[in-house]
Amino acid sequence: MSLEISREKLRLRLLSGIAFNRWEESATLKLINDWWDFYKAWERRDTFLVAFREGRMTVRQGPVSQTYGDYNGKTGEFAFGARHGDVEKQLYPSERYRTGMDSLKQRLKPYNFGMDHGERQKYKHGLHDLSGSLCTPIIPKITDQLRWKHADLASYITIFMPMAKPQDMALFHSLNTGAKQARTQQPLLYSRVAELRKRMSRIKLAEAGDIGAGLHNIAPDGAQPKFRYGMKQVPENGVPTGPDLPRHQNALNYTSILPKPPEPPKPQPPSNTSNVNEKPPGSFSPPPPPSGPPPGKTTNMNEIVIAYRHHEGIRFPLFTKWNTAKRGFECLSDEPSSKLVPSGLIPDLWARTVQG
Repeated sequence: MSLEISREKLRLRLLSGIAFNRWEESATLKLINDWWDFYKAWERRDTFLVAFREGRMTVRQGPVSQTYGDYNGKTGEFAFGARHGDVEKQLYPSERYRTGMDSLKQRLKPYNFGMDHGERQKYKHGLHDLSGSLCTPIIPKITDQLRWKHADLASYITIFMPMAKPQDMALFHSLNTGAKQARTQQPLLYSRVAELRKRMSRIKLAEAGDIGAGLHNIAPDGAQPKFRYGMKQVPENGVPTGPDLPRHQNALNYTSILPKPPEPPKPQPPSNTSNVNEKPPGSFSPPPPPSGPPPGKTTNMNEIVIAYRHHEGIRFPLFTKWNTAKRGFECLSDEPSSKLVPSGLIPDLWARTVQG
């Protein structure tokens, strides 16, 4: 069996409506586990160039450490605020949001997304979703695809992380939705999917432009806060609404927001005029050069909201810092993922990357 076969079997079961029937619990659980095993094996083998060429590479820039609100007895660099109702920035003195490289590493550990004696670990450690950009394979330079450029670039850590294929991301979304709806009737399936939720990086919202993202408390007045990053409106029965709905739908087929290369020229009908340079029958011309970006498309801003989670193997995430002299992103030497980049450098011309 392969990942494609196990994915299709599980997808058909979901489409048929029997996946969460009580008498089908063990069969569905086996299919989930089969798909997950194949998916994680595929994730371990995934490489930088394959992910970039397929439009699955994401990039995020940020400081080594940054905290909104108080954390571990220390006052953060900024106050913690989030939109709530008509208040654009409601302050929450007992909450925090951490956005640096140190906190991203904590997001890779599944136990940080469970409960501990009734306390939500994600909220305790401020590990809400983060923003990033989806890289565009038809743009040759990475630096044309980043939010911060030039002098600011070397001041931040640049993090590369590939995502699951859109088919697997959409499949997980269907599983997650169904498991939540069948939580009381199918507790074993719900528990298994909840465990996968802690271990699968995924895109929550996607926009071929700037989302203008921020934190939003979507809980009712007086209730325990429920923060969502990037959402503009309160979901209805868990379903995004307004401008959030198309961004949520984009996330399930996220490569659809990438700019498309220009269409090749249409073949011209043969001329009646004889051409002395015409090639004889049976001869072939060399293939045309690869398509570049559409006319005028030399930069990129595909903003996405990412739930960073555990990644199988040590290839990713790749933590780097821009090196102007080398014209590339130098891998941080003390990171395990750096050991699989022989030159220790992700070139600005990303297609030259070598990864073991």
